[in-house]
Amino acid sequence: MGTHQTLGQRLRSLPWQFFIAILNATSILVIMACILVLLTLSRVDGIATSLAETVSGTAMETLNVTPEGFQARLDRLEEKMDRLSGQLQQSDDIKVAGLKSELEDLNVSLGKISSAVETVIASAPDLQKTAFQQAGQMVTDVLLDFAGCERPAHEAEGSVR
Repeated sequence: MGTHQTLGQRLRSLPWQFFIAILNATSILVIMACILVLLTLSRVDGIATSLAETVSGTAMETLNVTPEGFQARLDRLEEKMDRLSGQLQQSDDIKVAGLKSELEDLNVSLGKISSAVETVIASAPDLQKTAFQQAGQMVTDVLLDFAGCERPAHEAEGSVR
């Protein structure tokens, strides 16, 4: 009777074989889930980058300034603050009239920055609308890609509804 199993022996080994099959299936599902998570994270990272570019571009457009111009303004403001800080540390050499003029210039610059921030805050609904459109488009693209569907002609051309 060497290698032949009886029906009873086969039935006794069936639960163990069933357990191994479930373990294999679970392993495959976990691997597939990990792959889907990695794909989703890469797409979310891409959308986050795109959204950040859109938000900063919209903010700069709202302020009518280029990123280089805005950076230059911030650099000049930082230089003014450093100069004033140095003058305040040398309290013996302070000229009150000059210092008042510098402080007024600094206040004007800070007022402009405050106004710019308020302008950006006022444009928040537009930014939010853009963010939702991009997120919705990303979800649609992911679902279409996973389903293997073709995009409608108007979406393939790049137009957004």
